[in-house]
Amino acid sequence: MPSRFLKPRLFRRRPPRPLPQLPAAHLSLLDGRTLNISVRLPDGTRHARLTGFGELTLGAGTFPAAHVEGTVPLRIELTPARGRRRVYAVTPPPRAQRPDGPTRAEPGEPVRLCPRPDGAALQRVPPAPGAEVEHVEVGWTAVTVRGRLIAQEPAGAVAELTPRGEDTGTELPTEWDGDRFTARLGPAALTHTKAERTYDLRLRVPGRDTPLRMGRLRTDVTAPKRVFRLPDRLLLDPSGIRIRVAPYYTPTGRLALTAERIA
Repeated sequence: MPSRFLKPRLFRRRPPRPLPQLPAAHLSLLDGRTLNISVRLPDGTRHARLTGFGELTLGAGTFPAAHVEGTVPLRIELTPARGRRRVYAVTPPPRAQRPDGPTRAEPGEPVRLCPRPDGAALQRVPPAPGAEVEHVEVGWTAVTVRGRLIAQEPAGAVAELTPRGEDTGTELPTEWDGDRFTARLGPAALTHTKAERTYDLRLRVPGRDTPLRMGRLRTDVTAPKRVFRLPDRLLLDPSGIRIRVAPYYTPTGRLALTAERIA
């Protein structure tokens, strides 16, 4: 006798078809905030739209990326002169084909390019603790450094000048406005320097085992030492002592200076 109960049929979900791909001739992030993209659009394209960012003009565009949250895949929606709209995944150019130049394609913060099996994506990166320099003023009586403390509480933090290779340094007068600091280095902190010596500028933050090196680290510039050039100066002490100072950025973007007592 046949059973009155029918066995349910099992349906397997088919995996979604992979999107067709559009290789990018150029793909980079300026300072981790502005997306630069160039792709070759198929013949007969009427409109091209980078999903979430806007229209592409002649296959190229520059778009604000700082508002990205989480991970956002890069997708281009194409409208041909005939036919239906279609979405493509953007694939980055091979690393070997990325041009050498004054800027890096992937500075890393606050948004970075993220390679994925289904194409390139943008990804928000939590900020790492840092003492980011915004301006250095080299005067006749002091070197003034202005910057911003990132991902740390500024309460009790002070700037210091530390001889290269040593663990302790001289505390510098430091003023705070929220998370922004102003540190001043006068000749008095260097009067004991007779022969030329190299110093690092750091920010000592309560609760951290090691101070934060000041510098211009959140940038896409490949050679900070050559690009962010600072003038030499003689600092004049009221006692008549003169100190020659030469602040500079290291190849990795850290702020340092050499100092020598002249008289």
